[in-house]
Amino acid sequence: MINCVSLFLGNNYESVKYLLTIILSVCLYSVFGQDEISVDFEPLGGKFEEGISVTLSSAEGATIYYTTDGSRPGSGATRYKNAINVQSIAVIRAVAYKNGKRSRVSTQSYFCDRPYTLPIVSITTNPENLWDYTTGIYVKGCCADTIEPYVGANFWRDWEKYANIEMYEVDGELCFNQEVGINLFGGFSRMLPQKSLAVFARSRYGEKRIKYPIFPERDIKKYKSFIIRNSGGDFRRTHFRDAFMTQLAAPTGVAIQAYRPAVVFLNGEYWGIQNLREKISEHYLKSNFDVDKENVDILRHNGVVRHGTSRNYKKLLAFLRTKDMSKDETVEELRTFMDVEDYIRYNIAETYSDNRDAGGNIRYWRERNDSAKWRWVLYDLDLGLGNNSPNGYKRNTVRKFTNANAEAWPDPSWSTFIIRSLLKNEHLKNQYINTFADHLNTVYKEETAIGLLDKIYGDLKDEMRFHVDRWKTSYENWEYHVDIVRTFVKERPTYIRK
Repeated sequence: MINCVSLFLGNNYESVKYLLTIILSVCLYSVFGQDEISVDFEPLGGKFEEGISVTLSSAEGATIYYTTDGSRPGSGATRYKNAINVQSIAVIRAVAYKNGKRSRVSTQSYFCDRPYTLPIVSITTNPENLWDYTTGIYVKGCCADTIEPYVGANFWRDWEKYANIEMYEVDGELCFNQEVGINLFGGFSRMLPQKSLAVFARSRYGEKRIKYPIFPERDIKKYKSFIIRNSGGDFRRTHFRDAFMTQLAAPTGVAIQAYRPAVVFLNGEYWGIQNLREKISEHYLKSNFDVDKENVDILRHNGVVRHGTSRNYKKLLAFLRTKDMSKDETVEELRTFMDVEDYIRYNIAETYSDNRDAGGNIRYWRERNDSAKWRWVLYDLDLGLGNNSPNGYKRNTVRKFTNANAEAWPDPSWSTFIIRSLLKNEHLKNQYINTFADHLNTVYKEETAIGLLDKIYGDLKDEMRFHVDRWKTSYENWEYHVDIVRTFVKERPTYIRK
């Protein structure tokens, strides 16, 4: 084709490229017709006090097809003829055709069944993306081991699936409605019936950002990604331990993920309460700490790289191993590349909460320049606050976290290495004790903690009746676990002081 066009235009290669670009654009436009026709919904999706009729319309002469099972509609879907009656919950996806041209798929979700006291997040995707034996991210699939953690299961795959997401505020206001990518998120919580999802805005799906302040506590107007979390090891218990602890610790200055509970629907099916959380990534650091997102190191666990490199962190560990930490001049040198105060705040929060998975759930970062310091993010505290024992408030986590042991989990010696190294210095030991005492008298004070607990409890209590029904537990069980947390925060300061 290039040779033929060259004969017409001569040997002007730039003219050939330009003409081919025009031809390709025309061909693509004629196939997809994204901007020429569209499907209009009346009314648009949202919350309604009673049943409604939804009408679809498009350009004159266009034919509309729609689905209500989450699947992406095409010419093989139901042809639209009359208004669609919605009496409870419905997700409608529609597409229009005219003269061989095809509109974008439009998606709207309708909630007419009852009042909701939390925001609603509606995720719509081809059902096979979730449930197909071969390709579904929510199932074990063909290759899973027969025992936990079902190694080889589909839900352990790093598969990102195309989806549409909508979010509505409690008053029914639309927050956003756009196409995104979703994949499963988390560790062993992937085995739970309600799973966590990571949501990604990417240019290939349309918008490269979600342009809405999802978390009112943050002064952030747009997000590259966020998490829809199942509360991990706290599923079917309080469903908020991690969020409660990070919110409680926030006034100390330690970095946390913002939190907002929401009601989630998958393809129009009620999926219960899940916790919207910031996703720890280079975008999180840029938004919250104003750093160059392309120039950061983010690590987890025992130096596992999430972004950047681990070279500088290895230097930090080598410094702690080889230098005499009892000397104040050594500590002053350490302060040039590690935020010691930040680490102490972080460690105190882990210790206070008696996090039974502190060794596995560690996140830390630095900006990649000569003056940057390592800092930590308080992350994933589902197994704290009495989760494994109603008497967890009595546990001597100070001793546990400041002594080496041969455990593989939950507190291997590498996970307590930094705090043990710092406490070799008398001044840092006093700083640790005084800071802990200050926090026990302020942010972790009984009255402060109970006030926050009551607020979260109040936010969730109405919707929790539906959530526990969905996941085959009980409201009494939820309140039992809430009371465990209540007892923990009442009694914990006394036992920590001992």
